[in-house]
Amino acid sequence: MAPRTTRTLDLQNSVGVLLNFLSNRLTASGSATYRSRFGLGILEFRLLVMLAAEPDIPPSRICEVMGLDGGAVSRALRGMEARGLVVSRPDRRNPAYKLWSLTAEGARLQDEAVLVSMERDAILLADFTDAERSELIAMLRRMLARVDRLRDLIDQP
Repeated sequence: MAPRTTRTLDLQNSVGVLLNFLSNRLTASGSATYRSRFGLGILEFRLLVMLAAEPDIPPSRICEVMGLDGGAVSRALRGMEARGLVVSRPDRRNPAYKLWSLTAEGARLQDEAVLVSMERDAILLADFTDAERSELIAMLRRMLARVDRLRDLIDQP
């Protein structure tokens, strides 16, 4: 017989569990969709969106906004550069650093892929009223503003 635990998370009511389950499914279905329709992985799609919103930025800014690992971002950008989707140039203030932006092909692909993203959002939120959508977005922004406080738990026993 398996050992019994004294505590567990409620898989139906834990915010962290539900957000993780949702994120996992969104990432998996998004990855499959963007890969089959555009030849993009989910990270590449997210980078196209980020660079469309904020052109000429360093990888550190991408990592800061998206909460991603620098190595993964750099590898993805290099692969996208080889495909002609993004281009880099030296930062004038520090030539050792690169600033990244979309190429014309990257912008075209982003424009197409973002329509699919909007369609996915519409499907996901179809049962929500406009007020509920606004409230959900406000709550998610509040959670994002607090997420860095979770680092305080890292060094606790």
